[in-house]
Amino acid sequence: MSSAKANSDLPLRLVSALVLGTLVLAVTWAGGTYFRVLMGIAALLIFREWSTITQVNQGSAFKLSSWLFVLLGGSAIMFGRFDEALLICAVGAFALGVLGFVAKGKLWAAGGVVYALLPAIALSQVRDAQHGLMVIFWIFIIVWGSDIGAYFAGRAIGGPKLAPTISPKKTWSGFLGGLITAIVGTVIWLQFFDFDRPEIALLIAGVTSIFSQLGDLFESWVKRHFNVKDSGQLIPGHGGIMDRVDGLIVAAVAFYLLMLVGVI
Repeated sequence: MSSAKANSDLPLRLVSALVLGTLVLAVTWAGGTYFRVLMGIAALLIFREWSTITQVNQGSAFKLSSWLFVLLGGSAIMFGRFDEALLICAVGAFALGVLGFVAKGKLWAAGGVVYALLPAIALSQVRDAQHGLMVIFWIFIIVWGSDIGAYFAGRAIGGPKLAPTISPKKTWSGFLGGLITAIVGTVIWLQFFDFDRPEIALLIAGVTSIFSQLGDLFESWVKRHFNVKDSGQLIPGHGGIMDRVDGLIVAAVAFYLLMLVGVI
């Protein structure tokens, strides 16, 4: 995209970001069923884009079976049945993986079920946990801070490319800028939330920021592999929902795993 085109799209991008961000924050604040329903819908939209990019829809067996698992998993999330949602996700990934192996390498459907459902399960369980609102806001601070820091540091400093064959515009300076911004954001967050081990909180922020940026790279790799520019056109000026939450998807799973093993 040329700089002139990017500048012309800027007002639309800002309005879309403001509207979407306000909606997400309001639903996150409300929590409970509202948040779980949002996560269930997000899982469906993410899988829709994933299946379009990876051409899962080209095979009727993959299309029907994968959508069945995602619909069942998304419904379980909405009703707060997280153990059932995890089981559906695991069974779906295994079954579609076996089906994909038999079909000689078509494993994208199995990957899509995990990619769509697992972060929705993770974020819903975090929000429903004790102090869930403050912890979810912390995840947002890390992910959004990583995005913003990487963007401005990369533009201001430039330098060696991070992964030129996957995402030519990303730089090591942007990566470090995103990491630093996430840690600084966590320092500010700690002023409002009494975390028992602040040094561990900073470590968690760093790890989650790294996974957030890896999530961005992963989506770029998938789109490049299939020669797709945007994951969709759902969000005016931004593309698809995957283009907006690629970092959050992987960061949420990493954060969730840290929570399960007792680090958080």
